[in-house]
Amino acid sequence: MNTWQPIETAPKDGTVILALLPDNNVPYAVMWGDLCDSWVIEWDTWVIPKTQWPTYWMHCPEKP
Repeated sequence: MNTWQPIETAPKDGTVILALLPDNNVPYAVMWGDLCDSWVIEWDTWVIPKTQWPTYWMHCPEKP
């Protein structure tokens, strides 16, 4: 069962996760970018500014 967890516990090994950004209820697929040392939106590799880093995360659900 997936539950929201504090972002401090999220994997930083390139795993794509679902994350909630501040002031937004829509989860985004993100991953940690080692090269930029920041969270990155997975589908377009947009670097998330530190002031907008995710606050909670969960594993992506299994594919159907």
